[in-house]
Amino acid sequence: CKKQELSIIASRVGYGKTAFILNSVRTNIKNNIGILYFSLDLTKEQIFTKIISAESELRLLELRQGTLTPVKEQTLNNTINKLKDKKLFIDDTKYPTIEYIKNTIKQNLNNQENNLQMVVIDYIDLIDNPKKENIARELKQLAIDFNVSVVALAQLSSKIEKRFNQHPVLNDLKDKDIEDEADLILFVYLDDLIKKQIEEKKELISLKNGKKLLLFAFFYT
Repeated sequence: CKKQELSIIASRVGYGKTAFILNSVRTNIKNNIGILYFSLDLTKEQIFTKIISAESELRLLELRQGTLTPVKEQTLNNTINKLKDKKLFIDDTKYPTIEYIKNTIKQNLNNQENNLQMVVIDYIDLIDNPKKENIARELKQLAIDFNVSVVALAQLSSKIEKRFNQHPVLNDLKDKDIEDEADLILFVYLDDLIKKQIEEKKELISLKNGKKLLLFAFFYT
């Protein structure tokens, strides 16, 4: 992701876009890059736990339940010590406005030691927008004005699940302004899962007569 650019990571619910961006976050903070992460869905603690789990290779369930062996507890402590001085700043305010996001970025930039270069919005659909602004354009402008990279996560429309081929396309974006404003749009999908769903639908349809009529009924009724 480049400075002054808006990148979009989009998928349906539960397809791993937060895990995807957190891998990028982990790589960047190791290189002393400052990141401001707006977590509009999960709490700050949940985001930190996901990062610690990925970095330590300890299972999320073990961390949440506290069922760690002494060896794993030491691994956890070592991981926390490695991450505690990294430049990751998480804001888990729910339904923030663009103005709130802008002011928070300004405050972070005021401290040069933060080395802020990247802003993550997880996710764009939960930004409060009472003025019905073009949110994608506002985020693009933030990237330019503050000379940072802005990465926003976005949900795809549920209509994708009604298609036989569920590979995402631009028309699946809920916010149509994204296509015009974003410098990069990346779709995240689970190819094996999609193939399995397609095969299951093929198998169901093949058991019935009047395939064309039943195909229409299967998806739209």
